[in-house]
Amino acid sequence: MRRLIAVPTCWSYVYPSWDQAGHSSRSDSLRANAIRETWLKDVNGRIDVRFFFGHGAERAPQADEVFLDCGDDYYSLPAKVQGMLDWALRQGYSDVLKLDDDVYVYVDRLLAAFEPSVYRGYEVECASGKYASGTAYWLCREAMQMVVDTPWNPADWAEDKRAGRILAQHGVTLVNDERYHCCRCEHCLQQFPEARRVTSHTKKPHEMYELHKENSSCPKFQ
Repeated sequence: MRRLIAVPTCWSYVYPSWDQAGHSSRSDSLRANAIRETWLKDVNGRIDVRFFFGHGAERAPQADEVFLDCGDDYYSLPAKVQGMLDWALRQGYSDVLKLDDDVYVYVDRLLAAFEPSVYRGYEVECASGKYASGTAYWLCREAMQMVVDTPWNPADWAEDKRAGRILAQHGVTLVNDERYHCCRCEHCLQQFPEARRVTSHTKKPHEMYELHKENSSCPKFQ
């Protein structure tokens, strides 16, 4: 069994003025560095981690990076995830955790909580159906292949909804796992405290550093 934490990231965070997803351009580029300086230090070779970039490289990739032949903007994320999963399949990985680059991982809990699943993550719902929040979800090889083999329509910019829809069309049911809860508002933290989470969506790099500082006092996953 070979498992991978696959983190799609980008060279800069610039969104067009007609952005449909409520994002705002900002200069906290290369959030991958916040990961490297926090929870990645706890991995110690127990699971592979790679960062995936699209077009725009002006240097050679580092050892933990993969440069893909796809766009690097937010609306190319489905193509990036598709290329990322194709790379993982070719490398022989059995399971991949697709992880946003602003998500903190409690590594010990993640490894202890792992259960082989076709499709696992925190369930959200929209008009088109249920799917796992794109902040963090697991796919097995079978599910990865389904996503890779489905042509991408560039108008379909929400990669998590797309993955859920593809898998549902193949009869795959999401395993809802609330330990991957994607919201850190006060209400959600009361219902799903950090001590019970496997991943936590930080949104800002400083939050990732704060969580890492606190992590040594957090109870271990039970």
